[in-house]
Amino acid sequence: MKINLLAIVGGLLGVMCILLPWTVTHIESPFGDTSSEMIMTDFIHEGDSAFTFAIVLFLLGSALALITPLGGVGQFFGWLIFLAAIIDDLGTEHTAIADITVSLGLGFGVGLVALALVFVSMIKPTGPGHTQATNDGRERFLTWCP
Repeated sequence: MKINLLAIVGGLLGVMCILLPWTVTHIESPFGDTSSEMIMTDFIHEGDSAFTFAIVLFLLGSALALITPLGGVGQFFGWLIFLAAIIDDLGTEHTAIADITVSLGLGFGVGLVALALVFVSMIKPTGPGHTQATNDGRERFLTWCP
């Protein structure tokens, strides 16, 4: 049995990063400073279907990476759609009372690392049973290979 550990780690990391903050909002006002974080699933309630689509794609890609490294494609497009949906909200907005800064959080970066691990696992499968000389096409596209 050959096991592609990079794909497994990337898939599990992708599932776990859903629970990390993907955006951080910092408000500076004369009444005090506050910060709030939103995990990826909080964006389902934003009313924009792009966020829901991004979450589903990213989660399905992460779960699929436990079977095949091709799940990285779903992770990538989920991550990219999330970025496209949030990019207009990033930055600092100055109002009469406060400065509101929205930035990307830790979950966004960990999601990028997760999808990178899954893509690298397709190029160079790493784990028990894998050697440089025996990596053929089937082994590159399966996480668990007899």
